Amino acid sequence: MKDHEDRPADLLSLGTWLSESPQALPEGEALAPEVLRIDEGEGLALVLACWRTPPDARSAWRTLSRAAESALLSELCRAPADETRAHFLRLLSFAPLHAYEPMLAQLGFDRVPHPGQWRQSMAHWRGAAARYGFPAPEEAESAWQCRLQAASSIQAKGSGVAQASELAPWYEEGLLRELRGTRWGEHPGAFYGVLRRILSDAGALRLDPKPSLEEFEKVETLLVTQDPHILRWMPPLTFQAFCDGLATLAASALGTRVEWALAEDDTPPLLRWHRASEEVFVPLGLQVLRWCIMPLRAGERAESILHWLKYQFEA
Repeated sequence: MKDHEDRPADLLSLGTWLSESPQALPEGEALAPEVLRIDEGEGLALVLACWRTPPDARSAWRTLSRAAESALLSELCRAPADETRAHFLRLLSFAPLHAYEPMLAQLGFDRVPHPGQWRQSMAHWRGAAARYGFPAPEEAESAWQCRLQAASSIQAKGSGVAQASELAPWYEEGLLRELRGTRWGEHPGAFYGVLRRILSDAGALRLDPKPSLEEFEKVETLLVTQDPHILRWMPPLTFQAFCDGLATLAASALGTRVEWALAEDDTPPLLRWHRASEEVFVPLGLQVLRWCIMPLRAGERAESILHWLKYQFEA
């Protein structure tokens, strides 16, 4: 990711950097096409801004889910050299969103009644209003937040079941220590190999002689919660190692001809699948985000992502 020291905070577009002269928000678009990355004292936050009320539920879901997924995926795919990690995903809305509160809850957002501490975020979006063709607002109409915190549980050696939110920094630090400077796809299987060893050293996983579907299912149980109504977060390198494990199994356990696409500028994990006489690109990172991290509804229980893997590559 580029470094802009002359800016008070990173401005990320949903996939690309903003131009120096962004255009007015096109008619029908509700969210600004950028993500503000800023720390206001509570921890780094990714901040979205909504300028128009979506006209209907279908448009609202498409707009809000796409923006949330893009911001989260960008954070999950940050390079191993980057030690700054976001703790919150926030949404400041300058247009009414009351009708879509259940939809925002489904995406993991809780309403924040008095976001007074978000002064720098408000100042940024107030200054950006004219660029998008809107008058500068005094205050946000509503504010929303979800925490980016590991929510799964892991069996730690000699200590019973501990929350992954307590152990996540430990195994994320181990991944960072061994993978610093290595991009996803540069050494296929390397990220997952480090994660396997870390979980084994913690007493959380008994390793098979080589990566297997059965072993990975245990890794998934450790890292992916089935709790509803929360963002089922993984630390970024853990997420990338999880994706690397799926790619490894596609190649070894399922015998699929796949190539790891080398990550550039924090791009999501992507596979090139050589199927018969054609090449198919598989958005692995996006699939893992939707299957393992985005919130579940009450009573919903997600199947193992191995079901998707088998369906995708055995089709």
